Amino acid sequence: MDWSWLTADRASVFVAVGALVFSAAAWRTTRRGVQEATRQAQAAEVQATAARSQVTTAEQAVAVAKEQAKAARDQVELAERAVGVAQDQAAAAREQVELAASQAEQAEQARREQNRPYVFADIRGDEHQPQLLVLIARNQGPTLARRVRITLDPPLDVGKGRRGLSEWQISALPPGAQLSRPLTVGYLLIEGCEQTIYRVTIDADDRDGPIETLSYEIDLSALEDVGAYGKTIHHVALGVEKIANRLQGPRRSGAIFPSRRPQDE
Repeated sequence: MDWSWLTADRASVFVAVGALVFSAAAWRTTRRGVQEATRQAQAAEVQATAARSQVTTAEQAVAVAKEQAKAARDQVELAERAVGVAQDQAAAAREQVELAASQAEQAEQARREQNRPYVFADIRGDEHQPQLLVLIARNQGPTLARRVRITLDPPLDVGKGRRGLSEWQISALPPGAQLSRPLTVGYLLIEGCEQTIYRVTIDADDRDGPIETLSYEIDLSALEDVGAYGKTIHHVALGVEKIANRLQGPRRSGAIFPSRRPQDE
């Protein structure tokens, strides 16, 4: 191949044209790179904006969640306080119910005690014959006493040839009623008894059933030096005699009214 035509000037031109072509190609490549980088930067900016928006939304959600959590805590505290108040009220209500029940029970107990019979027994001198000792049973309560049973321990020795008195049964004893059971002359009973202290036990029923058993001791030695000064048949005879003397005075004188009151004998 003949290269004689390629002179130095021509070669320089070729080199310049090639360099120009290469530069144009490189510029186009760089431009495309810049455009691509710009697009990526714009896309990155869009993503960053979206990310910032999401962060803002998340922060708002966190703030809302915190407020909801605080409100929930406040509600829990209010609920706990309400529970405490309710428990206190329930406890107070229970105390009031227990107090009312106790008061009702006490009132019912008091009513039963006030309306139940009260039977007691004693050994004392007879009202008409003070030298004679009697065993009395009296109902001091306001209601009827049923199936009264009085026991003496040990049995009371009431004299020779007589069985010791250990029990006295009474079918019914009305309110205020008193029954007397003669024993023997006082000094004979006291001197004839080896033991002077006797335990008296009284059982009875009212309309609701058995009442509380009453038990106590009687000491016969306390009657030894006690005088019984009740009215006797002798006092009645003296009174009748005085009345007769007064009635006979006006008849002897013939006057309707005596001139003076006869002196008591």
